[in-house]
Amino acid sequence: MQNLNQATQKVTKLHFLHPPSTAHEYAAMAQTNSTDSLATLFGQIYIKDDPLTIGLELSSELVSYAQGITTSAFVEELILFEPFTFVFTNKAYNGSTLVVLASNPTLHKYRELLIVDGTRVFHLAHELVSYLTYAYNSISGDYTIGVDMVVLHYYL
Repeated sequence: MQNLNQATQKVTKLHFLHPPSTAHEYAAMAQTNSTDSLATLFGQIYIKDDPLTIGLELSSELVSYAQGITTSAFVEELILFEPFTFVFTNKAYNGSTLVVLASNPTLHKYRELLIVDGTRVFHLAHELVSYLTYAYNSISGDYTIGVDMVVLHYYL
């Protein structure tokens, strides 16, 4: 932080995918008594550690993990409250993070989530993450999401 006054403001654009067959990787940790009776699963809390890749296959190049908490936070509609961190593993951003705090209406095709901070390469980051659902299977819970980021940050 000492050299922050020498940092350069930078805009970084990123694109990767949340491939299918990872929805079941969530581990439910808690739920309310009424969760199972509501279509929105209101009150259910999950821990997530989802791989994000360059391609549609889980075997394609890993870019990041989305790690954090997901909870169904609205009785009337399936809207998730998601405080989580993108933890980058690829060569360019390895060890850097972006922190997201978002209300995510998951059944909407397009969503915007707020970046509130970052570390390492992404010092003092903010701006947006946009999710575009490419495919969703309501029976299996599998989905494919395109993840686009515009990150305003300071680079030392």
